[in-house]
Amino acid sequence: MSRVNWCPGCATVIANEQVKDGTCERSGDPVVVKRMPEWAFRITRYSEELLRDLDKLTAWPDRVTSMQKNWIGKSEGTTIRSPSTAATRCSRSSRRVRTLSSA
Repeated sequence: MSRVNWCPGCATVIANEQVKDGTCERSGDPVVVKRMPEWAFRITRYSEELLRDLDKLTAWPDRVTSMQKNWIGKSEGTTIRSPSTAATRCSRSSRRVRTLSSA
């Protein structure tokens, strides 16, 4: 169970950023903190789709879509160069490392 911000007017859980002075920024209703079952999603599998479709949410404020993009936090990985430990190998080697990040 997790503690969540519940808006009774919208009948949904809202993010901390959507709570303004104890009220829902969308409906103006008082926000209730309550405990609900928690679900986890593997967003790394859907990050491209999530990021692309955020642009379709034209009614959402830019600051909210920006926060969502940062939260999704798609990462492409990096290239790491390090000296080889074997005398017969090149002095430099490259390896692509896949990183999984969700900000």
